[in-house]
Amino acid sequence: MRGWTAADWRKFLGILFLGGGGIACTVLTWRSIDVMAVKSSSPWPIAYVAYGCIVLIGIVLLGFSAILGRRVFKIRAGDREIDFTGEDAATQLEEHLQ
Repeated sequence: MRGWTAADWRKFLGILFLGGGGIACTVLTWRSIDVMAVKSSSPWPIAYVAYGCIVLIGIVLLGFSAILGRRVFKIRAGDREIDFTGEDAATQLEEHLQ
């Protein structure tokens, strides 16, 4: 961990925060549906809470894919195209646009 770059630390913290958020969303879903199932006479409040929590869990999974996934930037303007792939794509894109 001593030789980590700033990008490595950002990925590590992002994974920790997203993992914690995913756990929190899952517990929130479980507890809220459990409580509402006991107290509710209609299924709709339970469904709305469940759908909301599923959306939050989807956002967490999308965040994981953004951190761990491959980065690709493609820009087309008319007949010109700029294509950068890989870990340093954002840096290369900034250098190219300057």
